[in-house]
Amino acid sequence: MNQIIKFILFYKKIILVAAIITIAGTGTYKVFFAKEENSYNFALVERKNIVKEVSATGQVKKGEKIDLSFKEGGKIEKIYVQIGEKVESGKKLIKLETDQLLIQLNDARASLDLVRAECNNAQVNYLNAEQNLENVKKIAEENLKSSYNDAINNLEDSYLKSNNALNLINYIYRTYFDTGIGEEVREERNKAEAFNNQIKFYLNSARLNSSNENIDLSLSKVKDALNGIYGNLNKTREACELVNYIDVVSSTDKNSLDAQKGYINTASNNLSNAIQKIALTEINNKSSIDSAQASFNSAKANIQFGDIDLCEAKIKKAEASVNLLENKISNSTIESFADGQIIKINKELSEQVLAGEIVISLIPEESLQIELNIPESDIGWVEVNDSAKIILDAFSETEFSGRVIAVEPAETVISGVIYYKTKVNLEAEEDRIKPGMTADVTITADFRENVLTIPQRAITEKDRKKFVKLVKNGKFEEIEIQTGLKGSEGEIEVVVGLEEGDKVVTLLKEKK
Repeated sequence: MNQIIKFILFYKKIILVAAIITIAGTGTYKVFFAKEENSYNFALVERKNIVKEVSATGQVKKGEKIDLSFKEGGKIEKIYVQIGEKVESGKKLIKLETDQLLIQLNDARASLDLVRAECNNAQVNYLNAEQNLENVKKIAEENLKSSYNDAINNLEDSYLKSNNALNLINYIYRTYFDTGIGEEVREERNKAEAFNNQIKFYLNSARLNSSNENIDLSLSKVKDALNGIYGNLNKTREACELVNYIDVVSSTDKNSLDAQKGYINTASNNLSNAIQKIALTEINNKSSIDSAQASFNSAKANIQFGDIDLCEAKIKKAEASVNLLENKISNSTIESFADGQIIKINKELSEQVLAGEIVISLIPEESLQIELNIPESDIGWVEVNDSAKIILDAFSETEFSGRVIAVEPAETVISGVIYYKTKVNLEAEEDRIKPGMTADVTITADFRENVLTIPQRAITEKDRKKFVKLVKNGKFEEIEIQTGLKGSEGEIEVVVGLEEGDKVVTLLKEKK
């Protein structure tokens, strides 16, 4: 009996050992052979709402009722418009009689010519040299001011370019690289955001403090930041050519990255040109002023100061008369300051008008609006009456709403890039909103409800056709699909080829 019990126990030990060996063998297979199988990430085909958004940066412009009057009194000669008529900026509205003023102007010009003729050559040369020196200094100041104004425009254009580049990098990251292995692209996105914030900071600094020294500093810092964003675009583009992404990232998005690199490079070159233009203007200004000063010094040495004061006084008096009459004639016609509609005309033909008396009123087309430059790659999505979300830099915690009110049909070329001017009204009447404020605008260009969607990164393109890898029974099946609206969050509408609940591969790591 004891021998039987021992045999049974021995037999159970054999079975237990065999089971352990079997389990261990199975585990060994999983450890050593599972590595040989393909690993992948997938997404479910699901129904959801999809939105196409177009983002751009612009500035607030404010319009209000404009009451117009003459600086000098007179009699109404012409009224060019009627109440209710829509007018364009620069259109003549109303005019005073100027016949007597023209007669007086001709007499004043003749008197000026006579006074100048009475002065001897030396005196004329001196006065001319003195006036020339003043003119040269004034022109030099205006030229330098113009160069710095152009530089600020280049800073604003640089921010628009950097903001668009950041939006694209962020879109590429969300669409294709938002998994763990997209760390490098995420880092480039974060760096681009920091560079973009730096550009915004120095642009606002130049606006608030427009001293030449401050603008010089902003130009240098923004140029460095643009070069940084160019590097972020370049590294993001290189990531698209990695083996796991070369067929995943669409050729359209790759071309967009290349285009943005060109835009950033153009903006950087424009800043370099602005810096060089300022330096060259300063050199030319010094040369012009030095030359005019030398001519003035020479003319001054050849005159008798006993007569010069009287001659100068006569000429200035005659010139003042001419200038006064020219200004009166110029101010005798009122023109529209903006596109709008005539809402009131207070006078009739031949009626007398007093200086400062309101004679005509108009209201602009929109009271608050934002003017945007939309690139040609996005303008096809934008239509009048599209809704818009608006964030003002000055009130970043508040979201305002608006609608597209105009899209100009003609292109606008800025630094060699084609844009289309688009106006968005700002549906807010707040005293704290000021003209010139920077606004980040997101236009809802299209919207689809309850449609089948997948991540855009799941799609590959071959011969202008789109394909996805479908997971069925543990196997991959490549099928052709047709797509619709491309969303702003990395998703895309599927029109034909998939059903709700299907599994599509978003990342496939081939076995080694």
